[in-house]
Amino acid sequence: MGIEDEPRWEVFVRGGAADLEINGQFDSDFKPFGAVGVRGAFYDGRRFGWGLVVQGTYFGRFSSNGFSIRNMWQAEAGLPFQTRLGPAIFYAGPVVFGNQAKLQNNAGAERNINEDRNFGGFGGIAVDLGSLRLEAEAQYRTEFSGGGFVSFRF
Repeated sequence: MGIEDEPRWEVFVRGGAADLEINGQFDSDFKPFGAVGVRGAFYDGRRFGWGLVVQGTYFGRFSSNGFSIRNMWQAEAGLPFQTRLGPAIFYAGPVVFGNQAKLQNNAGAERNINEDRNFGGFGGIAVDLGSLRLEAEAQYRTEFSGGGFVSFRF
């Protein structure tokens, strides 16, 4: 229960698995990741809303073709605009981000790597089913990526 005319804000924790492919030369299997963040609405009307999402993510170690990527982290802030149609929520907006990882070869030589730019966009669809939420999202940063997840609220 809350104040009905006040926008909603929530803290979230995510866990899952991600794969990593870079220019067709590095292709790793799924590795675990963890994320924590906050999201909320500055305005959440009956059909339209806009807000903020801030998230930090840490990924497991990826390996492929004699190289490994480790200590990979990412911080991002997005400004989503959304519209509702029944239980479906369609959203999109710009995102700014920073990330870094260490690339290491079999000989032990390593260097820091990050993406070419720090600005992109995202969009997706979420279906709210009470305490269960199904979501699919695409992002454009240096390249396109996509994913999906299931959320349980308690």
